[in-house]
Amino acid sequence: ADGETSFAAPVASVPSLGWSTALLVDGPGPKLRTSLKVSATKLENDLIKITFDRNGEITSVIDKTADRELIKAGEKANRLVAYEDKPMNWDAWDIDRYFEEQFWPLADAKARIEVVETGPYRAAIRIERPYHNSKVVQVVSLEEGARQVTFDTFIDWQERQQVLKALFPFDLNASEIRSEIQFGHVKRATHRNTSWDRARFEASMHRWVDISEADFGAALINDAKYAYDAVEQLVRVTLVRGSTFPSPEADLGEHHFRYALFVHEGVSDLEQVQVAAERFNNPIAAIGDTTPRAEPAGTGPSFSFASVDTDSVTLETVKQAENGDGLILRVFEHANRRARATIGFGLPVKSVELVNLMEEGGEKIAVKDGKVTLSLRPFEIATLRIRT
Repeated sequence: ADGETSFAAPVASVPSLGWSTALLVDGPGPKLRTSLKVSATKLENDLIKITFDRNGEITSVIDKTADRELIKAGEKANRLVAYEDKPMNWDAWDIDRYFEEQFWPLADAKARIEVVETGPYRAAIRIERPYHNSKVVQVVSLEEGARQVTFDTFIDWQERQQVLKALFPFDLNASEIRSEIQFGHVKRATHRNTSWDRARFEASMHRWVDISEADFGAALINDAKYAYDAVEQLVRVTLVRGSTFPSPEADLGEHHFRYALFVHEGVSDLEQVQVAAERFNNPIAAIGDTTPRAEPAGTGPSFSFASVDTDSVTLETVKQAENGDGLILRVFEHANRRARATIGFGLPVKSVELVNLMEEGGEKIAVKDGKVTLSLRPFEIATLRIRT
């Protein structure tokens, strides 16, 4: 969205906490069949279909597997709206309740829409919107075989005392929302029945916020924006502000970030939300020689320091022990359920100990065939000291 040109190709399998060899081959690529369809008003693959209006706002998201419409009838998603932002105190910190009283939809300005990617791996449209002295550009993309639509966003922001939000009105029967915190998530009400609910007109999240029924739901995943508000089934993600104190130039200039809408199978599928957020925030990096060469005879080597066999368990941190004795691997359960997980190591391991967060103590864990097994309580964090 910021105007740079890049190339994309899927990587079939990259091991966790490691690397895999990719070779850039000279010559034409294979002709591949794809389910992707794209136009100025549509993105579609074999799992979901997204429909846009002439202003680039989403009018429909259909999950083909569940045969469900995600967006509330008559409403529009990824609707960009600027609100007046003049808090009574603490200009750069507060957003006051009355911010909703004055607002300016960016759809009021004519959008320029063009198709920029046609597959076979990914399809995308580019939407450019002027707004007063500012400009918002989004490349909205859908990958083959994905239930996630990504909004790569570039904003040249020149406004003062305004806050820009992206609105997503969902057709879901849910009265609470889940948002990620470090090593877990919290639930918050989406109604305004009590005084403390009414006071929660802006809340924090880390990489995702989710609203779901038991078997169908949606998560908004981000890589740089950590504030949202939710009223009933409307979720709004805060993108940029224009406070004037203590810095009169706060947020002025260019911003480049991404967020995504991930459709999934509801509360029972929250581990996949976490996996999607991990992948979104830790994209694969291509490093090394990128000189094209003749097509190779076989595949190259790969390496994984550690892997886990349970989707609800994350291998979060790998670091040198603070006292220099071994490596530290931090593990946690993220789906709020009990889990039994087997962790396998990609190099010879002499011993593994369970220590506390301060890397103190030491309870030996049996290592068998280069693997250890842990039983974790909901949201439990485990710290392992590994000696190789």
